[in-house]
Amino acid sequence: MHTIKLNVGDNAYAHLMFLLKNLNTSEVQIVEDIVQDKDNDSGVDMSAYKIEAFKDIQDPLKWQQDIRAQWN
Repeated sequence: MHTIKLNVGDNAYAHLMFLLKNLNTSEVQIVEDIVQDKDNDSGVDMSAYKIEAFKDIQDPLKWQQDIRAQWN
């Protein structure tokens, strides 16, 4: 037995569901079918974290240029 989790676009969804429903039903079971909003961003909410690593940087552009200068 295998479990597959897919994110499927609206265009492919109908075709995929047709295929799955027409396979041998004793071997394939649709366990979960969730519709997600298109605006649903699965990114991480960084406001939940207190990040202090870069708080002392006054001029981000100069800081980045200094870091790159060290590479040369």
